[in-house]
Amino acid sequence: MNKHHWLQLFADGGGESPAQAPEEAPDTAAEASPAARHWQQVEEIYERMMQQAETLREVFPDFDLRQELQNQTFAQALGCGMTPEGAYLAAHAAEILPAAMAYGAQYAREQLASSLMGGNRPEENGLSGGRAVKMDAGVGSLSRGEYDRICRMVAKGERISFG
Repeated sequence: MNKHHWLQLFADGGGESPAQAPEEAPDTAAEASPAARHWQQVEEIYERMMQQAETLREVFPDFDLRQELQNQTFAQALGCGMTPEGAYLAAHAAEILPAAMAYGAQYAREQLASSLMGGNRPEENGLSGGRAVKMDAGVGSLSRGEYDRICRMVAKGERISFG
């Protein structure tokens, strides 16, 4: 098989070589020969694949369909019905996965650094200017339960202020 001719990659029993494929399909399906229908399907598959390849090139700028068709893994995956994107990911997973992981780690580092530089750090206990607990009443007006609760809070190291 001539790998450089895309029609041969999809020809699986059409009966005619690409040079003999009909230029125009007949007006009705009843008039179309099996070979003509086959080549029409091949053309449709090719057009769909070219559209998907253009979309894939937006994500992977180095993607070249002609070059990838030389890759046996890619060509077999397409032959099994995978999309060009799925076939490319399958054929190049060993290269893509580490690069994606490195990109994700770098992105996370950048986000963390910008968050810390932007002052979005949470305040640590005791560093804020505010009080831990503010009481409007004096000690004399506390109930026994409130008094016990405040004693437990003080025992834990919290600051209590009245007034």
